[in-house]
Amino acid sequence: MSASATTGASNRRFWVTVLVFLLANIGVWVAYHAHFSPNRAGLLRIDEFLPGSDAVLDPRGAISWRFNLEVVPAARIGPIKPEAAPGTLQPAVAGMWAWKDPRTLEFVPDEEFPRATPIKVTLNPARLVSVEGFALSGPTVSTTATSPLKLETVRQIAFDEQDRVILVLTFTDKVLAGDVLKHVSIRGPKDKAVTVVFECADGYTTSMPLATIRGKQLILAYRANGLDLPAELGYPFIVVAEDKFGYKWARWVTKITLSDDPNYLGYWESRGYDNGAGIG
Repeated sequence: MSASATTGASNRRFWVTVLVFLLANIGVWVAYHAHFSPNRAGLLRIDEFLPGSDAVLDPRGAISWRFNLEVVPAARIGPIKPEAAPGTLQPAVAGMWAWKDPRTLEFVPDEEFPRATPIKVTLNPARLVSVEGFALSGPTVSTTATSPLKLETVRQIAFDEQDRVILVLTFTDKVLAGDVLKHVSIRGPKDKAVTVVFECADGYTTSMPLATIRGKQLILAYRANGLDLPAELGYPFIVVAEDKFGYKWARWVTKITLSDDPNYLGYWESRGYDNGAGIG
């Protein structure tokens, strides 16, 4: 074999080796980029969302997210400029976005969140990248809701000239009278009412003459010492039956019925207790 033929074969082997080495390096680079690239989506994630999807959002409360990695350096802890807000709310709510610490993002409303409303927050992954460059897998949606509208009190304040009951209803938020009338019905007896029947969440019943309630201006209590009634004391309402024995002080009242039956007997009364239940 001539020297030139030997040299040609060596050159071919050299370039083949170079090509194989180059392809191997490209393969390693692609694998590294796919698995260890600083911009790999999904390595940044939310570890905790407060108040939580199943919790009730306080109208003046904050919404926060805790990430598994540091998203901002310590020097950037604090308010975020409005134009750089990392998320949007539906319905739109004015407020301030801020970093409480390198991993905790918070939104605080300027005013109260709307009552009885689901709140949807979408985080923008383009504005949430860890200090190492890791990103969220995509837009992240968090949902919560403010407390539903509730009826706090029903209070009789007077009778009109036709002897009809005038009631005052108090709700946990502002309402439109027209909307309330669409959903509220008040039923009384066909004849003139003479008895008020109280029904409780546990099935207990008792009653008092309407004239007694009128004369003594008896009330339903929903608060005690400035605090809402706890469940163990009779939430949502307890009958404040002054000058009556305890079985007339119905707790956990959920329904009130006006009856034309003067002889109605409640739970204990039907078992022999005095229907008047007067003390003294």
